[in-house]
Amino acid sequence: MNIKNANIKNNIIIALFLVLWFIINLLQSAFTGLANDEAYYWMYSQYPAWGYFDHPPMVAVLISAGYHLFSNELGVRIIFCLLGTLTLLLTYKMTSGPPVIFILIASAIALNHTHVAGFLAIPDIPLVFFTALFFVLYKKYLEKDSYWLAVMLGLSVTGMFYSKYHGLLVIIFVFLSNLSLIKRKSAWFMVALVVAAMIPHLIWQIRHEFPTFRYHLITRSDGFEFENIINYLYSQVLIAGPLIAPLILYYALSGKSTGIFERSLKFTVIGFLVFFFLSSFRDHIEAHWTAAAYVPLMVLAHKPLSRHDKAVRWLRNLAVPTIILIMVMRIMAAFNGVPYPVKYLDEFNGWKVWAEEIKQTAKGRAVIFLNKYQFAAKYTFYTGDNSCSVNGVFARKSQYNLWNFEDSLAGKPVMLHKSLQPTGMIKTPNRREHGYSFIDIFQPYNRIETELFLPADILGPGDTLTVRCKLRNSGKYPVHYENTGKTHPVLSYTIRDEKGSFYRDHVPVKEYQDKTIPGKGTVDFSFKFVTPDKPGRYNVYMVYWWQATGHLGDPRPAVITVK
Repeated sequence: MNIKNANIKNNIIIALFLVLWFIINLLQSAFTGLANDEAYYWMYSQYPAWGYFDHPPMVAVLISAGYHLFSNELGVRIIFCLLGTLTLLLTYKMTSGPPVIFILIASAIALNHTHVAGFLAIPDIPLVFFTALFFVLYKKYLEKDSYWLAVMLGLSVTGMFYSKYHGLLVIIFVFLSNLSLIKRKSAWFMVALVVAAMIPHLIWQIRHEFPTFRYHLITRSDGFEFENIINYLYSQVLIAGPLIAPLILYYALSGKSTGIFERSLKFTVIGFLVFFFLSSFRDHIEAHWTAAAYVPLMVLAHKPLSRHDKAVRWLRNLAVPTIILIMVMRIMAAFNGVPYPVKYLDEFNGWKVWAEEIKQTAKGRAVIFLNKYQFAAKYTFYTGDNSCSVNGVFARKSQYNLWNFEDSLAGKPVMLHKSLQPTGMIKTPNRREHGYSFIDIFQPYNRIETELFLPADILGPGDTLTVRCKLRNSGKYPVHYENTGKTHPVLSYTIRDEKGSFYRDHVPVKEYQDKTIPGKGTVDFSFKFVTPDKPGRYNVYMVYWWQATGHLGDPRPAVITVK
């Protein structure tokens, strides 16, 4: 067979594979319920903006485009299915060797079925698509310094940044692999284009006091936990394909780079793996955060693997059972066949019935979810009813904190989902039990901002000091406190040590109880408390403790040092 006929055959094989891949993902999309994050990002799409609490706006734009075609799960995911398929096509274009090897590698990597080239409506898929497009263009740019290619590269980089901030790592590692880029005027032109394109998102961050950066860089840090390191290491093996991961990583990284482009691929793979390994020393790392590295990983592994017959046999023998296992799990997720409890796959099961059960129980009341922003999004998606999520002081914040939907429910009867002291329970068909309480007059306490003013920040153990407190109600409605915490919260203070453990929890402030803060009003008062008897640094919070919800409010902690 001559080269031309071989190329035609290879193109036919890869085309059939990509069509099949796209069809499978479309079917999966149509028959599988939304995952938790997908519903949350669908809510993004209902309120267009230049940024959101967790991510840039690309995921919302793509969901909105598909949802205008089909107002169901397929519509939410269809653009992502297309981008995932195009990602595989772009990745294949950068390889050399038999297409069957590429098909085995791509199909056996577990992350490809979800976060790289899969069906989920998540930011990782456009991130990886624009990463693949960037490397295709970068390969040409290395061969020819062109302003036109610089413009195209700028667009791909902008797409990466508007998809997920992890795209910055790709650019950093590529630059480190080729420092001579600094000498190219066209490269600086590309940088200028990207900076200009990101200005609207930066303005959004400034107007909202950088919520995304503060969340990712500060508030979500767990501190050092050895478990986070172990979880990161085994999760990377699991998502790469538990059987083929050692084979793929060995052939991708063991050989010597043959040129600047291959060097950039290797820098990106190693850079991602090392960066998030080091990050695991201070935080929990989600397995899919390395998704952008899988494009260069597949390209690097393909060529050296295809040169060794023994390695190809190992790949075939290990990939086939992996692919079968993955497909079985995908079918189970689509048709509610997930054995309980399988945490990840169970996200797809029974949520439409779940939402209807809650709606019937609410009997016309609006439903508020406590510390469950993803549940609030799923409830809205499957019922069409507006809902919101409120979070406790020490719980994770979300986009709902910026939307402030709870303002419209002030003074109205609501049903509180996941109440800490429920008055009733719902057991839904997806094997979940949900506690709830009915609240006749809802007051959104998260709009109360508190600030403490201490006479000193270095104190002795057991000292009694007078603290001035400022309460500001940014809402239009009055907020009431009481003494018992049964129907309204008790104004309290809480002390936590550096590890986040409670030293004293919701201690009532007797100087300010059974009172009301008027809408748009500010109240100043003083109260006394005793410092901890153990030396150390502590955070002092003014909170609103309510039996139904626990800690509420938006406090600014005061830091004290006890010596």
